[in-house]
Amino acid sequence: MKGILITRPEPACFVEVEVLRAQGIEAFGLPAIVIESLSCTLDVSLEKHSDDQREGYLIITSQNAVRFAHPTLLEQLKHLVEAGMLVVAMGNSTAQASLQAGLGAHIVAPPGSTSEWVLALPEMQALSGKTVIVLTGQNGRGILQKVCMARHAELVVLEVYQRRAPDKVVHPWKQLKQNIDTVSITSFDGAKYLFQLVPEVYHDWLLSCLMIVPSHRVKQAMVAQLGVSSTQCSVARGAHFKALLEVIRHHE
Repeated sequence: MKGILITRPEPACFVEVEVLRAQGIEAFGLPAIVIESLSCTLDVSLEKHSDDQREGYLIITSQNAVRFAHPTLLEQLKHLVEAGMLVVAMGNSTAQASLQAGLGAHIVAPPGSTSEWVLALPEMQALSGKTVIVLTGQNGRGILQKVCMARHAELVVLEVYQRRAPDKVVHPWKQLKQNIDTVSITSFDGAKYLFQLVPEVYHDWLLSCLMIVPSHRVKQAMVAQLGVSSTQCSVARGAHFKALLEVIRHHE
């Protein structure tokens, strides 16, 4: 491996670059996605649950869902958790963010888990009459919402952030091409925006790189929609830094 391009949003992008360089790995940062907060509030009627309605679940899909949630919303959610709602966190990083925010984490999905893992939980089978709140980003975890509705849950989706493409700026593309043969991808949106950001004349180089992706779902979407070869994708155990490092060490 010559060098790796880190594409996750700021500030984590350049933090990871510095950590990798400190370990002797040639790394470059190019945030391919911008995350912005959205105004989102909880219906006050949800804070007046009956005892039956307190049997529910707060599903937190990412640490960004906690990071970008408004403090008032987090306080509202704390009241529901105190009333008996269980918190399901997608991954260890999400669980840590939830704990730091005072929400707790009753069920933690293993690294690399998908929505299907959550939906397969015994607790998630009989949802009729129960409230399921999904704290997520815009247009996130569609299958989770669809299945919860099919199981007759009282579904509330709180979209607290959105992803967008970064503003186009001039980068030393020729230098990056010479020094990079591996790209870290943390989401399909990030991959899509990366191809928009990189000039088309350099797409052949991009397609020749090893793509480290966080899940088979992201890999399949990149193959189908971006023309990436499946043989050029290496699936990590998730989008967190430790999973990325494991794949890097494997390919050294």
